[in-house]
Amino acid sequence: MPIARLLSTVFQPILTGVYLLVTVSALSAPSWRSAVAWGATTSLLAAGLPAADLARRVRARRVADFHLALREQRLRPLLIALLASALSLALVAALDGPRPLEVTLTAALVNGTVLTMTTVRWKVSFHAATAAGSLIILWWMLGSMSALLAPLVPAIGWSRVALGRHNPNQVVVGAAAGVILTGSVLLLGARL
Repeated sequence: MPIARLLSTVFQPILTGVYLLVTVSALSAPSWRSAVAWGATTSLLAAGLPAADLARRVRARRVADFHLALREQRLRPLLIALLASALSLALVAALDGPRPLEVTLTAALVNGTVLTMTTVRWKVSFHAATAAGSLIILWWMLGSMSALLAPLVPAIGWSRVALGRHNPNQVVVGAAAGVILTGSVLLLGARL
């Protein structure tokens, strides 16, 4: 299934995180230079470090593939990803970065923590969670314009099922978690 493989690869959670961090930086930074700096820095920390760690693990055959298909192989790479997200969030907070970028990284850290705890016992779709959570962030920033991207969420979920990486329940739970957790971070952030 070439279309399923393409969707699954192009919207791998690490890449989706980069797309989102760059977009949020572009929309919230006070200048284009600041947007480039924040987008590049947060992407390198929050996505680049986990990607490099994952590539090392794939080369060493410690994990089967870049998508972490085997639930038993997910924990250590996911802990590295959580650490990288926390470092990125700490940097944005310490350097008084754009508030929407801080909120986005907080949502990523909350989603990642809950999904990592879940995947220890039950395989949940990080692809679906990341796509759905990203859509919520974009809706928060762009309003109804983000609805144009909404069809990507079920398409990405379909790709994971079509490739045999997840069953429909794992995709639906992942997407629901992304929406609920990201929405909760946004609501809590609005109250603070």
